[in-house]
Amino acid sequence: MKAFNDLADFSTEEIRALVELAGRLDRHPEPDALKGKILSLLVLSPSLRTLASFQAAMARLGLSLIHI
Repeated sequence: MKAFNDLADFSTEEIRALVELAGRLDRHPEPDALKGKILSLLVLSPSLRTLASFQAAMARLGLSLIHI
């Protein structure tokens, strides 16, 4: 997957697979699963809780965050 901009770009089966993968990673995190990858995060409404949740999830998967 190169970009994820709109859920409508995915089939029902692809969405089910993503949800299943998210559940599996929640139960059994893979610390290096996303090592070397870049993730962008666009938060339209500033929310410390949202930012902190994403930072924690990204750290569990081997990503780091630059927040400007």
